[in-house]
Amino acid sequence: MNKRHLMAALAIFASLAPMPAPGQQSHVNLDWRPQKNTENLLPFTATLNSPEVRDDGTVTFRLKAPAAREVLLTGAVLTGLGKGNKPVPFTRSDDGVWTLTVGPLPPDMYQYHFLVDGVRVADPNNTIAGSTAMPPFSTLVVHGSAPA
Repeated sequence: MNKRHLMAALAIFASLAPMPAPGQQSHVNLDWRPQKNTENLLPFTATLNSPEVRDDGTVTFRLKAPAAREVLLTGAVLTGLGKGNKPVPFTRSDDGVWTLTVGPLPPDMYQYHFLVDGVRVADPNNTIAGSTAMPPFSTLVVHGSAPA
């Protein structure tokens, strides 16, 4: 390689060197709202959208259980609702879907279960679940208007 080619190669290489960049935002999704149905989609493998969290802090839970006689909401979410430990009943529609709207809830993360005819189950439509307890529990995320 002659001197002229070497100088051209060095010039090209120097132009590829990283340039100082302004400060960058960390890769954090500040608008992460997993249970706010902004695109009218169902969670993966879900048959219904549950829980559905609205901007005003109200939450709608849904469960398709056409053979059930009673569905209740229970768990730590009852504290946020000011219900102590008294389960809250759902209402059944003609198509076998049980629905309950509660709130508004203060911004926080809440654990909850459904009691279906006395059997405690996690929300089958909620993809955010925990398994430190048996049976597993579901997690509800209610966002506020400012960072937590």
